[in-house]
Amino acid sequence: MMKIRQSLAGKLFLAMAALSSVIVALMAGFIAINIRSGFSDYLLEIELEQFDDLAGALALQYAGSGDSWKSFASDPRRWHDTVRSNVSRLGPPRDERAGPRPPRDERAGFRPPPPAGMRPPRPEGGARRPFPRHPDPRQLGTRLALLDIDIDRVAGAKIASRNFVTQAIFDASGRGQIIGYLALAQSRAAADGRDQSFVFDQLKALGLAALLALAIAALSAWVLARYFLHPIQELMQGTMRLAAGESGVRTQAQRSDEIGTLITRFNEMAESLEVAKQTERQWVSDASHELKTPLAVLRGKIEGLQDGIYKPDEAFLSDLHTSVMRLTTLVSDLNILAQSGEAKLSCIWAPDDLSEIIRESLERQADRLNKAGLEFDLNLIEDAPIECDRGRLLQLLDNLIENSRRYTSSPGKIAITLGELNDGYQIIIADTAPCPTELQLPKLFERFYRTESSRNRQHGGSGLGLAICKAIVDAHSGDISATASNLGGLQVGISLPKQQEAQS
Repeated sequence: MMKIRQSLAGKLFLAMAALSSVIVALMAGFIAINIRSGFSDYLLEIELEQFDDLAGALALQYAGSGDSWKSFASDPRRWHDTVRSNVSRLGPPRDERAGPRPPRDERAGFRPPPPAGMRPPRPEGGARRPFPRHPDPRQLGTRLALLDIDIDRVAGAKIASRNFVTQAIFDASGRGQIIGYLALAQSRAAADGRDQSFVFDQLKALGLAALLALAIAALSAWVLARYFLHPIQELMQGTMRLAAGESGVRTQAQRSDEIGTLITRFNEMAESLEVAKQTERQWVSDASHELKTPLAVLRGKIEGLQDGIYKPDEAFLSDLHTSVMRLTTLVSDLNILAQSGEAKLSCIWAPDDLSEIIRESLERQADRLNKAGLEFDLNLIEDAPIECDRGRLLQLLDNLIENSRRYTSSPGKIAITLGELNDGYQIIIADTAPCPTELQLPKLFERFYRTESSRNRQHGGSGLGLAICKAIVDAHSGDISATASNLGGLQVGISLPKQQEAQS
């Protein structure tokens, strides 16, 4: 039992079962109360229907008293006489088990009537004999009352604080006008045995129905608890396997509710972690491979120098310096990508002019473009104030222009356009043929991606340049994309905001 209480399924089952029990108990109690009161009212209404003769006699006396009940209100004996004369023959049915009624002269306390013409003797002391009490087995003296049209008591029993039913008394003229009411209250004594038995049978049936409903509710609670918690248990197991390093774990999502959405999000998270893990492995592998090449070159040259194969002349030292610089650049690029992957790419924000930054980058590479047989075309707006990191944007433009220089066939052309957007600027760098394929375009900004490995190495690239460009643009809260240009080559579009919302 302690284990059930501690589990989520057990808690949900107990909560639903308890709620169902309370609901069933309240409904059963409410129905039981209605059965008792309703059955009592029903019996009173059946009994009250037997007083039609009394209602007719009261209507005649009402008309004879000038359409008033004052005669009954001022003379209680008139009310009793009217009830006795019209209700006595409607006494309760005699129990079939009781024997025949004994003769009048054999009844206990019966005194024979006096001879004709003689008055009955007065009691001792000369006191007037009290009004004789008549048998009242139905207790009408304490249950039956006459009410006026406003439901105020006129005569009879005082029943205002008790449960009672009423029967309308219509005028004797036949016009259908209500002139008063007969009211019959519930007896203070115990109900008839048959009535008690009927009510008990009904309550017993109600109790059985309540127990059945409670059992169904408990079963439903158990089924619902399993229905809702089974996928949660699968998610818990999947989370444990995911935490243990099993990134390929997935949970079947066959639901359309919130739990189904949770399962879908879990699968997306697991897939994202799996992709990140694969990317990390690929990242380490590619980085190791890229570092291996310049290190191997340096090692070979140094060993050749030690063996006397090479002489430490100016050309040899310049070649060593080139290898070291390539290694330094690669390490710097790796550091930039590592910072961007951790959202820590540092930037120094300051107001600047984007047109001047583009011109400076192009001027620095103008000689190399001319030697490669490439023309360049500028279409820049004059004034482009922006909040940026000037060094990072120069690195971005240098990488893009250098990428076009490496892979654009000679003779060729590079066009750079700067335009203004609603809240920022758009830079477009387009070149002539060749152009990557449609399948290659979405992957250009991935780390270490090369469209053609041998050609890339021939041009000295590491596959990190465009990935660094994307990291710099992301740090500036911008967007970068690659498409085919109208010139026949590659077109890179960059959008940058004028102001930075969060500076770092």
